[in-house]
Amino acid sequence: MLPAKAAASSSYRIVANFTKEKRILIYWLRKCFSLSVPVGFFDLVTIFFVSRGMGSRLYRGIELVAFPPYRLDALTEVVDALELVRRTDQRRFARIERFIKRIVLANWKKHLGFYNTISQVCALKKLPIPEDSRILAIYNYSATLIHEATHAMLDKRRFPPTRANLKRIEKLCVKEEVRFLARFPGIDKKLELIIGYVDGLPARNKVKEVIKRSGRKGRGQS
Repeated sequence: MLPAKAAASSSYRIVANFTKEKRILIYWLRKCFSLSVPVGFFDLVTIFFVSRGMGSRLYRGIELVAFPPYRLDALTEVVDALELVRRTDQRRFARIERFIKRIVLANWKKHLGFYNTISQVCALKKLPIPEDSRILAIYNYSATLIHEATHAMLDKRRFPPTRANLKRIEKLCVKEEVRFLARFPGIDKKLELIIGYVDGLPARNKVKEVIKRSGRKGRGQS
């Protein structure tokens, strides 16, 4: 029986290694033929010139840049969001700190955030939330940073964004931000107020999905 078990274990390792190698091969093939490489280098060049002309902020080694028409003071809520994650969730903050090296705040048209693996840039959409409700922007930026850092972690592990994987990857990233937001009671009701400040259907739908999941998670924990 022992030789049979050893043979089975060896066969499992061979299959597992083959699956991992196949996954990595698919990852690099897609990476070579995608736009992420030229876009990543373009991001780095753009950030270099913007930061030299308008300045940048540093938070624990992460460079923060605001694209025009915004200035450095617009980054205050982003810094507060990073600080919120650091104080309340060390594990997920370590993920942000490890995988995100630059944060760019701008008036992106469609998405709340996105990540480029080459430049290690996390882009955040500027939310025009009034001063008396800035905590809503902080919650949103925190969740989006966790979402994009999870994308970065999966990319580092060479999970290719194939058609079969995309939904699974996105579902996991949404779960991670929801798990973080569930730490704050009644967060789903607070996030509902954000929708009125978000333009772009994909971004608005993303907020709605997080609200829905956060409400269920919060009720499950109470």
